[in-house]
Amino acid sequence: MNDRVKYELLKAAAAQAVTMSSIELVDIINEMREPGSAELRHDNFMVKIEKHPGITSPKFLGHVQVPGPNGSSRQSKCYHLPKRESELMVMSESLAVQTKVYDRLVELESGMLPVQQTRRSANPSLDSFRQARALEITTRVAAELCAKFPALGLPAQQGIYAALVNTVAGQDVMPLPTIEKMISATEVGKIHGISKNAVGKLANEHGLKIPQYGEFMLDKSRSSDKQMPSFRYNAAGVARIGELVRPKGAAAGTQGQLDMG
Repeated sequence: MNDRVKYELLKAAAAQAVTMSSIELVDIINEMREPGSAELRHDNFMVKIEKHPGITSPKFLGHVQVPGPNGSSRQSKCYHLPKRESELMVMSESLAVQTKVYDRLVELESGMLPVQQTRRSANPSLDSFRQARALEITTRVAAELCAKFPALGLPAQQGIYAALVNTVAGQDVMPLPTIEKMISATEVGKIHGISKNAVGKLANEHGLKIPQYGEFMLDKSRSSDKQMPSFRYNAAGVARIGELVRPKGAAAGTQGQLDMG
């Protein structure tokens, strides 16, 4: 998987994972209102969310820790709204409010800034919530990607999961697989003096595209940026192609060319 594809997958996951809490939205709305205007109460804003016909509010319900008296804190019910729902809830507000909410969502989505604490929700719980949601969605994206290419070997699938999940987590929570040295059909062809297409034809005719001789991995398509599965050959696969290309008596003379290191 190249960096461009990994970036696009992470971008898609981030777009789904980004949320703003109802507390954050109320803070922005009140901050941007004209002096002397009535302050919007969070409980009233919660009711507006619950009554909005375009928002399925129960699935976004959550809690945050908010400061209490004498340095204490308490849990407060709130909604964690994705990008679409956040924008819906400020459509009736001023253009200044809409712009600030949109810019904040873009900042969160791009990962340019860490999650900031609002005046009323100065607690890392929102940051933890977003990261947990990002990990959940990234894992689902990885599973969907692997499902599209069922021929991929287990090490390749583990590599996809690790590349995506570790990036979102910011640490190596999933180990990269230890993969045996594999080479492409082009490289196999160079070793045995035949074309890449001839290697593929021999492999298909003799059923060599199995774990014994290598595995399927994602490679960049020559004609686009898409990732396509292609078979990579291990040392046993390279040797087996050599046996099929040359008569048995000549096979021994090729062993010096099978250096996979």
